Amino acid sequence: MVYEGMVYESEEDAFKKYNEFARKVGFSVRKDKIYKRVYGSIRSRMFVCFKQGLRKEDKRCKNTIKVRNELRTDCKARMIIKNEEDEWTISEIVYEHNHVLATPSKAYMLRSQRKVKDVHLAEIESLNAAGITLVEGFNYMVHQAGGRQNVGITYVDYKNALCKRREEELKKGDACTIMEYFVK
Repeated sequence: MVYEGMVYESEEDAFKKYNEFARKVGFSVRKDKIYKRVYGSIRSRMFVCFKQGLRKEDKRCKNTIKVRNELRTDCKARMIIKNEEDEWTISEIVYEHNHVLATPSKAYMLRSQRKVKDVHLAEIESLNAAGITLVEGFNYMVHQAGGRQNVGITYVDYKNALCKRREEELKKGDACTIMEYFVK
């Protein structure tokens, strides 16, 4: 449980605790507004429910055929922390949501709850090195874990982690990496 007046050592620690609370309740968290002092240090930070706010009208194209679904409901749930002498204190917290919350069995699928761990990354890399396709590799991980709920990541997370790793490899040495790829 998080409440007004709680003190944390860092901004990340406060976010981590609020995210743990959010998982138990059934919502996802995102970092929102940040207020800085004149000389650049952070004065306060706001963490909000992922359904906070409303999407602005897209000004680029009036003839849109397929409009994306609106996920946001202008939820007011939030936590504001203030930084005073390297102590982060919860100055305001709003618990009420205006939308249906996820059940504990589905909370693992919320965006702020999913993290690609080093164990996942190592397995993704080894499956990729063995020449296994993305879909087959993810299905293998699901089978090994005993179900999607036990993997801790989605297929999109799997795919993005592999793409990010490939980008990192290309930055090391473009020509060498491409040559190794063609040799494989």
